[in-house]
Amino acid sequence: MRKTLPIAAGLIAGSLLSGAAGAATTEELERRIQELEQTVRLLNRKQEVSEEIYVADKSRAATAGTVKAGLDGFALVSPDKQAELKLRGLLQFDGRFGLDDDKDADTFLFRRVRPTLEGKLGKAAFRFTPEFANDDADLVDGYIDWTLPANLVLRAGQFKAPVGLERLQSGSSLVFIERAFPTELAPNRDRGLALYTSLLEKRLGFEFAVTNGTPDGRDATNADFDGEQELNARVFFEPVPGIGFGVAGSHGEKFSKNDTRAASPNNAQAFLPRYRSPAQTTIFNYVATATADGDHSRITPQAYAYVGPFGVMAEYIESAQEVGFGGRTEEFTNEAAQITAVWSITGEDQGFKGIKPTRPGGAWELALRYSTLDIDDAAFDLAFADASRSVESADVWAVGLNWTITPNLKAFTNYTITQFDGGAANGGDRDDEEALFTRLHLNY
Repeated sequence: MRKTLPIAAGLIAGSLLSGAAGAATTEELERRIQELEQTVRLLNRKQEVSEEIYVADKSRAATAGTVKAGLDGFALVSPDKQAELKLRGLLQFDGRFGLDDDKDADTFLFRRVRPTLEGKLGKAAFRFTPEFANDDADLVDGYIDWTLPANLVLRAGQFKAPVGLERLQSGSSLVFIERAFPTELAPNRDRGLALYTSLLEKRLGFEFAVTNGTPDGRDATNADFDGEQELNARVFFEPVPGIGFGVAGSHGEKFSKNDTRAASPNNAQAFLPRYRSPAQTTIFNYVATATADGDHSRITPQAYAYVGPFGVMAEYIESAQEVGFGGRTEEFTNEAAQITAVWSITGEDQGFKGIKPTRPGGAWELALRYSTLDIDDAAFDLAFADASRSVESADVWAVGLNWTITPNLKAFTNYTITQFDGGAANGGDRDDEEALFTRLHLNY
C-alpha cells in the first residue's frame, strides 16, 4: 500500500480521539471525516503523480543516448552501448631547417591534418580519416571491422598493411618526427581484406591481409595498375607487457605493363620504390625507364622492450623485387635497419603507445636513433640505377628532445645528420644532410 494510508489512518484516529474527548456532535464528526478523506485523496494523487514522473524519467533515460567529452575525444553512445560515434583529430605543424648554409631548405609546413570519425554498430566498427595537410584531400584510413566468432576480426577497406613495426605505430605516438629507413621499404596503407586474431590473453597476435600491393614506402593508389594482389602476414608475441618480438612479411607480383597495356610515363614506376632521407628528399630511385616486372617479397624481424622509463625499438627489413630494364629482368634486394632508444627523463613509464605526463610540468624524454639503408650493388653494376643520382647507402644518426606538455599536446626538437655513400657526379658522395626539425603536435 501507499505511504499515504498510514498517514491518513493516523489522522483519522487522532481526530476521533480528539472528538471523543471533546464530546463532538455527529455532524462535526462527519465533517471531519470528509475533510480527512479529501486529504487522503490529495495525498494519493500526489503519490501517483510522483510515480508517473519517476516512470517517465526512467523511460526517457532508457531511450536517450549519452554524450561524452574528454581528452580522448568526443563521443555519442546509445543507451544499450551497441552504437557509438567518436570524433578525434591529429594536427602536426613542423619547422624544418637545413644546417648547411649552401642549401636553402628552411620551411614551415603542416605534416598531418587528420580529423577522424570512428565508431561501432553492434558487431561492426568503422574508421574514416582524411588528410588535409597536402594541397588536396586524400584518404588515409577508411575501413570497416566486423567482429567474428573465435576472437576474429575481419577488416575491409584501406588500412596499414601489417608489416613494418614503426609504420604500425600511431603517428601520435612517434618518438621522432620522421620514421626511420625500414619504413621506407615497408608498405604503407593499402586496400584489401585483413583478418586479425589474438591468443593467450592478447599476448600472441596474428595478422593476415590480401591487398592490391604498394611500392616500398608508399600508399595505395586509386587504380590497381596491374591487377595483381599481395599477401601480408605478421605474428607478434608479447610474453610480458612492454616486451615483444615478431616477424612480418609480404609477397606478390608487380608489373608496370601487362598483356593489354604497355608501360607508360604514368605507370612505368608505379610499383618501383623511391627512398627518402629524414628531410624527405629522394635519395634513391631506379632509372626512369625501369619497370616493375615480377615477384616482390619483404621480410622483417622486429622487436621492442619498454621497461619503466626506458624503451628500445629495433627492426630490420629486406625488400627483394624483380625489375625490368633494357630487355632484361633482374632481382635486387635492398635492406634497411634501425634501433631507437628513448628515456623518460621525468620518470614516466615508456610504451609502444607513448607516454603520459604524471606531473603539472609535463613529461620530458630523450631519444637516440641509428638507421641505415643499403641498396643492392648489382642495381648500379647493371645500370638499373644511376650512381651519380642515387646513393648506394645512407646512415642516419639522430637525437630528439621531446616535451609532452599534456596527454594531448606535445613539442618535438630533432637533430639529424645523414651520411651518404655515392649519389654525386664522378663517383663522389652526396653531401651530408644536417637538419633541425621541430614540431608542435595536438591530438584528441
